[in-house]
Amino acid sequence: RSSYGAGQYFSWEIQTVRFLEREGYNVMYSTNIDTHVAGATRLPQFRGFLSVGHDEYWTRSMYDAVEGARNVGVNMAFLGANTAYWQVRLEPDARGAVNRRMVGYRYWVSEDPLNGTSTATNLWRNLGRAEAGLVGVQYDYDPVDGDIVISNCPSWICLGTGVTAGTRLTGLLGYEVDQAAGVPTGATNFTVMGVSPYVANVNNPDGTQTQVTRNANMSFYVHNSGAQVFATGSMQWSLGLDDFQAYP
Repeated sequence: RSSYGAGQYFSWEIQTVRFLEREGYNVMYSTNIDTHVAGATRLPQFRGFLSVGHDEYWTRSMYDAVEGARNVGVNMAFLGANTAYWQVRLEPDARGAVNRRMVGYRYWVSEDPLNGTSTATNLWRNLGRAEAGLVGVQYDYDPVDGDIVISNCPSWICLGTGVTAGTRLTGLLGYEVDQAAGVPTGATNFTVMGVSPYVANVNNPDGTQTQVTRNANMSFYVHNSGAQVFATGSMQWSLGLDDFQAYP
């Protein structure tokens, strides 16, 4: 019930998998380890790449592979939030089996023996590769639980869905949310599709908190390679695809 041994598959990915299989899409499945090891050669073979769920920790090989695929025209959809937030490393375990230990110093990056190098386990945005430059949006805040509000829906995307500007996708905003942070490099156009208000508790220097209204964003852009890139900006978006709940 706690998803031990399955990551957070039964919390965030399974709804997307059930939807894709039910609707008959021709898909193949790849883990982050697959992307790390062989993504640079495999991803460009496909029409599209989906990042699903709580996809927060990326190695440099993963980031290079996904960005490289976009740069040669592979379409992308990021169906979660807080994607590619931290750079991590994969190291052998005690028995020498490769890629079995994920290393991440997070907020204690100064203790990382590789601090100051290109593979330091730091925030991607601190390493000069802010995730919004690939995803379109980047992590802003949690926890949130609210509605996604559509602000602009290009006609070809929303054709036949009944979704228009002002539509609310009830309960699909949260628990982590993203925000736009400028136009990605190489984007020939950039559309903020969702502007969803929520209340954030901001810490003050004196230890108190102030409630501030902020906006989460859903985005879409076309890269100059021809790749089309969509991001929900919300971890809970996939819950609208299927009613399966491992933890009612």
